[in-house]
Amino acid sequence: MVAWMAAQEGHAVTLFEAESLGGGASGRALGVLVPVTGLDRPIDKLQREGIGKWPGIARQLAADSGSGGGNFWRAWGNERQQVRIPLIFGILRAAIERHGGQVREGEPVTDVTALRRGFDMAVLAAGWGNAILGGQPMKLSAGLALRLRGAVDGLVCGDNLFVAPDWNDTVLAGSLNWDVAVPGDGAAPEGKVKELRARVGRLVPGLAGAEVIERWVGYRPVQAPRLPLVRPVADGVWAVAGLGKTGFALAPLLWDALRPT
Repeated sequence: MVAWMAAQEGHAVTLFEAESLGGGASGRALGVLVPVTGLDRPIDKLQREGIGKWPGIARQLAADSGSGGGNFWRAWGNERQQVRIPLIFGILRAAIERHGGQVREGEPVTDVTALRRGFDMAVLAAGWGNAILGGQPMKLSAGLALRLRGAVDGLVCGDNLFVAPDWNDTVLAGSLNWDVAVPGDGAAPEGKVKELRARVGRLVPGLAGAEVIERWVGYRPVQAPRLPLVRPVADGVWAVAGLGKTGFALAPLLWDALRPT
């Protein structure tokens, strides 16, 4: 998101990706854009502000990427929206490249100071890698999600649980969280699957006992403390990742904080 917004404003942008875009935790998310709490803390206000920007962002991304308004975002009202994860990273890439930016996949960065070579500013958005490359204080949680056979009418939310229709006539449900020390292998413990299925059945009785088509565990890095959203790592190097499940909501705000003056 930062790369696209910078390229939009005429900056020469290169995005380095160690593997493929969306290959980490973000690429396995539900893509739900909804306030996590009803509280009024600074982080809650920022989250709502970011969610409010998404309708305009979706329109601009459709124009910039040449997708013609592709089916990568939708809204259900009451601040409830969803990004289609399998498509959004390709849409962002097309938008970056349309503004002259470069996206270089399969090029891991191992030295944060090397990011400055040839660039006026470097932005580190490496998830758990921010702790390794940038020394950022982070904590890590595992988040379990399920794909179920069934149907649900719109996005249903309750007690940190989200149940949403996917774009292919299945249902996505997540998540169940627990703290971990380091990223694992993605295996979903049976006990956790059973617990999440029970929670889904209580929230949406029509899905009680629904067949599990797919299960996965994503490892969410979270800055500790979460604010400020952007932090200096070295001269001209900033870290912006580690936002956990609120990352898609907060992403539209990051370029405003980073924009060179």
